[in-house]
Amino acid sequence: MTQESATSFRTKTGTCTVTAKEIVLSRHGARGWLAQRMFGDSIRRVLFLRGIIGAGCLLAGIYSLAGQDFVTGVLLILVALYCVSSLVASRGFSAASVMPVDSVVSIETHPPRPPVTRGYFVVHSLQGDKKRKRIIILPGSLSGGSQEFEKAVSVLRQSGLPMA
Repeated sequence: MTQESATSFRTKTGTCTVTAKEIVLSRHGARGWLAQRMFGDSIRRVLFLRGIIGAGCLLAGIYSLAGQDFVTGVLLILVALYCVSSLVASRGFSAASVMPVDSVVSIETHPPRPPVTRGYFVVHSLQGDKKRKRIIILPGSLSGGSQEFEKAVSVLRQSGLPMA
């Protein structure tokens, strides 16, 4: 086993490599290419799309209520509220592909619960004076997600990062 494979683990869209100075997330394969094209290194596009969808659903819901279609109107307004609330909740998230280790405040671990959820980590860090969160999603249960979660926890503990 090489040193790089000992400090790397697979993610949903590529790999995560932990070095002494930084955590590097790289995207590979079709999922990685699609994620890079859609999001890049920022979540602004996602937030913008959620805002557009939320505004469209709100307008359509109001239009449906004005036309006496109460069920559709209420459903569309609920979808709009969900989009806006997720937009507000996502403000502190980051899509950074490189995070300095010394800026990491803590790492939350969320183990997989097959077949319902994937394992993931939430990395809390400081970028300047702002608190940011970066989610690292691991492969699913059909792709060896439980074993990859154990490997990832081992890599993160060996690197001395603060685990919560």
